Amino acid sequence: MRPAGIAAAVGLASLALASSASAETFVVDSLKDAVDPEPTNDVCATAAGECTLRAAIETANHFVGNDEIKLPKGTIKLTIPKSGSTQNNSEGELDVTEAVLIDGRGPTKTVIKQTARDRVLRNDAPFSGFCCPGLQLNDVALTGGRIGGAGENGGAGLQNNAFALLSNVVIKKNVINSDSADNVPGGGILTSGIIAMAETTVRDNVSKGRGQTLAQAAGVFVQNGSATIQDNSKVLSNSVEFRDPEGDRVAQGGGVFVANPGSEPGDAVLITDSTVAGNTVSGSPDADGGGVFAGVGANLDIQRSTISGNSAGRGGGLYLVGVSSVAINNSTVSGNVATRDGGAAIFHQAAAEDIAVSQTTIAGNAASQGHFPIEAGEQAVTGSFGLFASIVFNPGKECGPPAEAGALESDGWNVVGDKSCNFNESLFDLKADPDLGPLARNGGPTKTHALKASSPAIDHVPCAPGIDQRGLPRPQRAECDSGSFERKF
Repeated sequence: MRPAGIAAAVGLASLALASSASAETFVVDSLKDAVDPEPTNDVCATAAGECTLRAAIETANHFVGNDEIKLPKGTIKLTIPKSGSTQNNSEGELDVTEAVLIDGRGPTKTVIKQTARDRVLRNDAPFSGFCCPGLQLNDVALTGGRIGGAGENGGAGLQNNAFALLSNVVIKKNVINSDSADNVPGGGILTSGIIAMAETTVRDNVSKGRGQTLAQAAGVFVQNGSATIQDNSKVLSNSVEFRDPEGDRVAQGGGVFVANPGSEPGDAVLITDSTVAGNTVSGSPDADGGGVFAGVGANLDIQRSTISGNSAGRGGGLYLVGVSSVAINNSTVSGNVATRDGGAAIFHQAAAEDIAVSQTTIAGNAASQGHFPIEAGEQAVTGSFGLFASIVFNPGKECGPPAEAGALESDGWNVVGDKSCNFNESLFDLKADPDLGPLARNGGPTKTHALKASSPAIDHVPCAPGIDQRGLPRPQRAECDSGSFERKF
């Protein structure tokens, strides 16, 4: 179900289930991996009389209602190997099919670790009203997932096909392998339904490619539907790697890969108050989108977030190609690197008015020799990238062709290091050093570049009241500051 349909469905579904839905609480008392031989009796018990996580999920799957599973401290090791490709909770991955709330003791204290060759968790529990909102996963870590080869769909840590809400979850050190038999995306997460992540970290996951294939999405792969990454969530240090690539193989999307949310009304990806940092794409001549890769038809909204320290051959921070719409507002794109080509901060191929960047700081991004921090491909349309009230200050020339030839259009009140980004003095663009502090914690959940007291970006923008990246009110004085940081005097 798409976001546009949730509101209408909630009332009907909740009324229909309110009188009939039951809810049980299962307390897991064993770290072992064992099945429940009689899951239909509403009692979580293995043959040894213990309640394991696998047994609790299987029992919850047999009953309508928002059951709760309480997990103990410790590492729950999944040891039962899968015997085939069919999803079956009795072996391999854990499979959730009915609404359930799974509560751990915190991601450093409760760990679910896959030791067989399979993903950790697969979710097919739909949204069925306020009583039964699919999978709710809180205060746990998912690790050790390993998948690859023909018939695999991706998502070594978590594959979400329905509705999932994650809070204070860590998804780490999961690995996917793509080869000539199949392309398997999503080292940490693959989602094709609806997912919301709050205070959740996706880190140190790997997507490997070999031979005639693609290597995609080490961190989060949004295949379809919608996704929200919010409330101090982090996508960190995930890596897409190619081994012995053949021909023109492609590696894409180290941190977040947005494939096609936009195919139905309401489909979109929102990154807000969060960080995408330290992700890499390497090993292929075409290595694109170190931090974020957004593909054809995608709708992407980045608010009050930081994209920093990511690396790829092209589009170190963001690679945007054929997108439906991208909005970047009150955010920071900093310290990203393009190792082979252009667009250390942003590389794009877009149609008219597809990309809007406002009150954002783009600083310290380093392109390869002969290329530029902001760069557009040959297919980018004139006026496809709008820049408003932002700061652009990077080593060397700021924008390169064809961005400087019209793909990027100034909407005014920018502070830019040179005049290459379609600079417009009549719209009060200012060529100057913005006098930025280093990327640091200056308040709020994400890192920012503070404006020093001498910065020409201060009071540069006529504006309506609002907030900056940290949530600080704008303006602090008569007018707003350019960039993502509003200086408080």
